[in-house]
Amino acid sequence: AAPSDIPIVFTAVTSAKSAGLDKAPNVTGATALNDVEKQVELMYKLKPDAKKFGILYTTSEDNSTLQKDMAIAAMKARGMSDANIVTKGISESSNIESAFVYFKKENVDCIYIPIDNMLADNADTVHAVNKNTGANIPIVCGETGMSEKCGVATYGVDYYNIGVKAAEMAFEILVKGKNPSEIAVKDTVV
Repeated sequence: AAPSDIPIVFTAVTSAKSAGLDKAPNVTGATALNDVEKQVELMYKLKPDAKKFGILYTTSEDNSTLQKDMAIAAMKARGMSDANIVTKGISESSNIESAFVYFKKENVDCIYIPIDNMLADNADTVHAVNKNTGANIPIVCGETGMSEKCGVATYGVDYYNIGVKAAEMAFEILVKGKNPSEIAVKDTVV
């Protein structure tokens, strides 16, 4: 529904293709899709004897469900069975506590949280609930800001770097006169 007569530079869109932004000739930008396989590899490094991995995501966020599916595929590619991948989709922040109670009950060894707006906004709550429920499960987050609040490690995206890439693209359009269609979408900035 965006206007087609003005240049548009997006920033921090998880997947330009999934969002339909790859088709408009006046649109370009910098994505925020992280390297999910690398993050799953990090989970194995943190917990080499892990029997179960958990994934916490928001069901109403396409970006979060996309990365959840990518994480499941990466876990399966490394030999983890469906029975040992515990997913918990939530729809509101009040569901965070029940998710950690569930993960603890299921003996989850490590949790992956993708780039997820609601969970990022509630990262302090995620950390507190992880401790207060006694779950104390290490978390690998999809982005650095969230990891600083509730994670133990990440190969996640850095929004500052994504913003710099988008600003460089806007400069090319506004100052150098390039068309957005001449500037390729910049993928993951880790």
